[in-house]
Amino acid sequence: MKGNDILRYNSARLFAASRTVPDQIQAISLIQEFSFGFSVQREEIKSIGYEEILKPVVSNQRPYLNFSYFLSDVDNEKLFRMPVTSEAALLDKIPLFTGLESFDLFFLSNTEGQDFKDFASEGELSACAFINANLSSYSFEILPSGLIKVSVGFEAEDVLYDTFESISDYSFLDYDREDLQITNRNIFQIKKLI
Repeated sequence: MKGNDILRYNSARLFAASRTVPDQIQAISLIQEFSFGFSVQREEIKSIGYEEILKPVVSNQRPYLNFSYFLSDVDNEKLFRMPVTSEAALLDKIPLFTGLESFDLFFLSNTEGQDFKDFASEGELSACAFINANLSSYSFEILPSGLIKVSVGFEAEDVLYDTFESISDYSFLDYDREDLQITNRNIFQIKKLI
C-alpha cells in the first residue's frame, strides 16, 4: 500500500474455492464481520540447576477464522460444501452433516487501497489464503429487522500470505461487480429458502 492509505470499505473480499470449477474462487456474499487468528500451545520445561526455562511448541498452530453474513439464497452454504436440501439425506438415511469436505478460503484485498472492482490485474491483490479449511461452527439468529444473520467458524491447516497470482492452484476470480456498487435503496429483498 502507498503512504498513508488505509484499508477502505469494499477494498477487500472473502472468497472460497469453487466446488465445480477446479481453479476458480468465488465470492462469499453479504459478509458483515470477519476475524481470524491462531493460537500457539507451549509447554513450560524447567530443569533443576538450570536457570533457563524452555517453552517449546507442543502442537501445530491451527489458524481459525470467523465471519458472519446475511442469509439470502444458499450460495454461501453451497460454497461451504454443506448440504442445502435434506432430501438426499432422508432418502439415503444418512446424517445430514457427514462427510463435509475441506476447501480453501481467501481474504483478498486491493493493495492500492482502491475499491475491489477497480483492480487491473490479479497481481494487485494481496491474499491471505486459509488452506484446507474445515467448518467448525454454524449458527444463525433472526435480527429485529427480520433478516437472518449467519455466523460461521472455520479451522484451517495452514495460512499463506502472498499475491493472488502467486497462488499456483487458482487462476480465476468469480464475483458480481454489481454487488460492490453503493446503493441508495432503503428496501431490499432476501430470497426465500422454502
